[in-house]
Amino acid sequence: MMSLLIRLMRPPFFSVIGIMIFVLAVIMKLSFIFATDIGMKIVTSTSFAGLIFCSTLWGILGFYEFIILMKTFVNLKLRYENGEIDIKTFHDKLRASKSNYIINIIYVIIVILSFIYVVLNWEEINI
Repeated sequence: MMSLLIRLMRPPFFSVIGIMIFVLAVIMKLSFIFATDIGMKIVTSTSFAGLIFCSTLWGILGFYEFIILMKTFVNLKLRYENGEIDIKTFHDKLRASKSNYIINIIYVIIVILSFIYVVLNWEEINI
């Protein structure tokens, strides 16, 4: 029971790491676009393909984290309805979890868009 409340207060690590991987992939794509040397284009293209693929696969952990956040919210709501916690604690924990939801939802949207990009450009992404 207490572990779910601890999970509620921690930031969504999987989503933050996934967003960082995606940002690195975007930087690699921009480096590829602005590179003039053919060797640098090969390196940045391969790096981009690997990073976008890892970002998409890392999405599994992002979805798992979303499920944990939803279970935590339901558990918190049940504890409030049963009278185990007061309204102030409930609102504090709810306010703290909003940023976690926002970060996780942004990452889930990024994963869906990355997956669409990988599917549509499968021939271009050679790993």
